[in-house]
Amino acid sequence: MNQPPTKRLSYLDSSRGLAALAVLLSHFQLTILPQLNDSWLLKTPLHLFFDGTSAILYFFILSGYVLTLSIQNSEQLSIFSYIKFITLRIFRIFPAFIVTLLITYLTIHFFVSRPSTWLFRYWTAPSDFYSLLKQAVLIVRFPDDPLLRLIPQDWTLTIEIAISLLLPLLSYSSQKKSLLVLIFIYCAVQFLRLDPFVFDFSIGIYIACNRGNLKIKWFQNKYKIPLLLIALGLICTDFAFPHVMAVTDIVLIHHKSWGLAIFLWAIISSTKTQRLLSLKPLIFLGKISYSFYLQHLIILFIMTVLFLTLSTITFLLVYLLITILVSSITYYRIEKPFNKIARFLINK
Repeated sequence: MNQPPTKRLSYLDSSRGLAALAVLLSHFQLTILPQLNDSWLLKTPLHLFFDGTSAILYFFILSGYVLTLSIQNSEQLSIFSYIKFITLRIFRIFPAFIVTLLITYLTIHFFVSRPSTWLFRYWTAPSDFYSLLKQAVLIVRFPDDPLLRLIPQDWTLTIEIAISLLLPLLSYSSQKKSLLVLIFIYCAVQFLRLDPFVFDFSIGIYIACNRGNLKIKWFQNKYKIPLLLIALGLICTDFAFPHVMAVTDIVLIHHKSWGLAIFLWAIISSTKTQRLLSLKPLIFLGKISYSFYLQHLIILFIMTVLFLTLSTITFLLVYLLITILVSSITYYRIEKPFNKIARFLINK
């Protein structure tokens, strides 16, 4: 059996930060540079920098991987360990979410005049304090439509919480029968209408449970470059052939996830990649990535209202700086203190 790691893997945080940056760039492109939608540029692998869909799928795969490592590094499955895991997830997700929800609620009521852009298809429905309270529940979505919610991208958090309820059981079951569990989840998605994103989490769980053997196979593999090119093709081909790749999803569920799983396999196996991802700016981006992901859209809202006349490059740089600044404040003033509170409560 693989021995669990004893310290936090910062290079995985960095990869999550880069995925959050891709989501930001995706929304920036749709809002500020919509003309690129029909450009040849977005039919090439360069689209990967603006590929919010791949970034979201990577979030789910990485969550399955990292959370499985944390579970394997703790005590055996029990009622207490399950409550401990869920408590840590709640304190991880909700505090920054509630703060962002309040900021968004106040912001959209303050800025009445809005330019006509892709972004402002959101926040058109009336939103009162009762609606705010309903959306704060998060795990049960009132309303479910992202177009009607204050934080449109929070659907990923709902999925994250829902799957977290199952994840300890899946992780422990996978320690000896990881392939069997993965096949079971695949069949449940295909034939029992289980949420497809559970399969993405399961891929991460499988990689975590077999990381030792996978690392050995990576070192022994003579065809790393062709394998990475296949991964890139799985992620990017739908930009040029969307209808073809939609058909493949009938079998693959999410074709991008298979390519992203290969990339995660490469990251956990390659010390060179890990050193590259261990650069301090990338590690910092990884630390603030959750707040970064939560808050980038409402910051883009404010920027678009106030500074739409700036040049594209200047707008992007200012947007990045403000998002990093605000996310850093939320990370150090909200996320870290509440994580400490959660661990204090568990220890008590």
